[in-house]
Amino acid sequence: MTEYHGGLKCLTRAGLRYRFVTTTVIINLVALSLLMYRQLNVGHAEPWLIAIYSCFVIFLGIRARRLKHRVAELIDLAAYQAGLQRILRRRAPAETTVAKTAPRVEVG
Repeated sequence: MTEYHGGLKCLTRAGLRYRFVTTTVIINLVALSLLMYRQLNVGHAEPWLIAIYSCFVIFLGIRARRLKHRVAELIDLAAYQAGLQRILRRRAPAETTVAKTAPRVEVG
């Protein structure tokens, strides 16, 4: 999204989110269905099957996070090559925001 603020001033925002991929959803549904089927028919869950599935989910999460960071780097590089400047967010400490809004009382 690009906001124009008059003249050469404009602000472009790029938002990256995690999205589910259809194949990942299908694989997870099949794996969970097999785990539930095993639980219902045998009467107990196999710990090694749950461990393998948990490792797979952790692997997917790590890969998604790495991909998101890599895409963010590519967007930063493209913006830099286009001559855009990055504006970092300023986070004011809570003390300064309270001090600015609180009324001052002078004792004389």
